[in-house]
Amino acid sequence: EGQLQEKNKKLLQTQRIARLASWEIDLLNLKLYGSPDAARVMGLSVDALPSNLHELLALIPQEDHDIFNSLLAGAQQRAHPFVTVEHRLCSPGGIRYLMVRAEGRFDHGGKPVRITGTMQDITEQKQLRENLAKLAKRLTTTLDSITDGFFTLDTHWRFTYVNSEAERILKRRKGEL
Repeated sequence: EGQLQEKNKKLLQTQRIARLASWEIDLLNLKLYGSPDAARVMGLSVDALPSNLHELLALIPQEDHDIFNSLLAGAQQRAHPFVTVEHRLCSPGGIRYLMVRAEGRFDHGGKPVRITGTMQDITEQKQLRENLAKLAKRLTTTLDSITDGFFTLDTHWRFTYVNSEAERILKRRKGEL
């Protein structure tokens, strides 16, 4: 008994560190069950955790409903070992981005009866990717506006960037270099 409690404690610690939680939907009554860390991952208080599928959908922006519904539909197909999607969730602290994985559980007749899965808060990674894309665009705009010819090469001496003035000087388009 002590070993089981220790393993559960380590599992919960691992889930907390990874910003991960487990969940389950009973398809017979659409009840939703979450691990103790589900509230933290979703940015909600424990008492605000959705208890059914309808309450959960109310937290997902309308434009992400198709994404979430594809997860539910895919998990109910035996052909899919598991389904993974990314969607947004509205929490009191703002928008959260979640990566959700799910797999179906079936009765003896092959009918789906529950969906189990995990959710991971990937908000920080999404924001970093968005910031990186903005920075890359700003850098490209800056380099394109330089009046001198400018280009960059990789370690194999291949062109990785050529601004328009460098194209004019070299009398070649980016794709030709």
